[in-house]
Amino acid sequence: MNRIQVSRLFLLLGCLLVSTALFAADNRASFDFDAKLGYHNDSNVGIADLDTNSGSADAARTYGIALKAALPVTRRLVSRFGYDYEDTAYQELSAFDLGLHHVFAELAWKTSLLDAGINVEKFQAQLDGDNYLDLVQVTPSVSRLIGNRVFLRGAYTQADKQYADLPGRDATSDAFRADLYMLIDNMDRYIAVGLQNSEEDTVDPAFDYDALRWNMTYGHTFALASRDMKLKASVSHEGRTYANQDEAIGDNRQDKRLRFRIGANWQVFEHFGVTANIEHLDIRSNLESAALDKTIVGLGINATF
Repeated sequence: MNRIQVSRLFLLLGCLLVSTALFAADNRASFDFDAKLGYHNDSNVGIADLDTNSGSADAARTYGIALKAALPVTRRLVSRFGYDYEDTAYQELSAFDLGLHHVFAELAWKTSLLDAGINVEKFQAQLDGDNYLDLVQVTPSVSRLIGNRVFLRGAYTQADKQYADLPGRDATSDAFRADLYMLIDNMDRYIAVGLQNSEEDTVDPAFDYDALRWNMTYGHTFALASRDMKLKASVSHEGRTYANQDEAIGDNRQDKRLRFRIGANWQVFEHFGVTANIEHLDIRSNLESAALDKTIVGLGINATF
C-alpha cells in the first residue's frame, strides 16, 4: 500500500467518523483519558528493530497519555478513535530515548452472525528527539463470541514502514492472524492462543523475510482488598527466515525470537492504580549483531477517567 492510498483511506475513514459524530442516531459518546508514570530497568538497552544493542544496562523514566472516544452510530455500528503518546528517557544512554505517537480510527459493525471492523493506525517514533520511523497499518477483522465461553477473531494487516535515515529498510508487509480466547468464570479468567503468518518486502532485498509467530496468554481478574487485581502472563515465539543471502554470514539469515511477560495492575482507588511487570526477550540469530538477550523490570502508577 503506497502513501497516496493510505492517505485516501485515512481521509475516507476520518470523514466517516466525523459524519457519525454529526448524524449518529444515538449520540451518547463515551470518552476516556488515561495517564501513566513509571520507572523501569533494562538489562541490555537497544533497538531490536534495528539489530542494535548497547550491551549495557540502564534505568529509564517512562510516561504516557491516552485519549479515546467511542460513538454509537446505530445499534449495530460504532465508531472509535483516539490518540496516545509514550515516552522513555534513559538516565545514561540517551541515544536510545524513545517517543512514540499513535493515532487510530475504527469502525465496528455487529451482526447476529459475527462482528466486523476496520482499523487504521499511524505510529510515529522518535529516537533521541529525531524522527526515526513512520508506520501506517490497516486491519480489517471479523470475530464471533460463542456462548460467552469462546471468542474467535481473524484479521489481515497491511502495513507500510518509512525510516527517516535508513531508506533501505523501508518496507511493506502483509500479515494474517487468528486468535482463540477461552473465557472462564464469567470472563474473570481467560486463556488465549494466537497464530500469525507475515511477510515483509523491503527496499533492500537483504531484509526481506517471512515469519511465523505464535503466542499464548493467561489473564486473571480477582478482588484484592475490595479492588480489582488484574494479572496477565504471556509467551510468544516468532521464527523469521530471510529471503536472501546475507553477505556478512554467507547464508540466509534466520532469527528465533522468544518473549515472556508477566504483569499486574491493582486498582487501589477508583481512578488510580499501580502496575508492575517483568519481561524477558531472547533473540537468537545466525547474524551476531541481531542476537539479543534482555530483561526489563518496571513499576508504575496510572490514572483512568
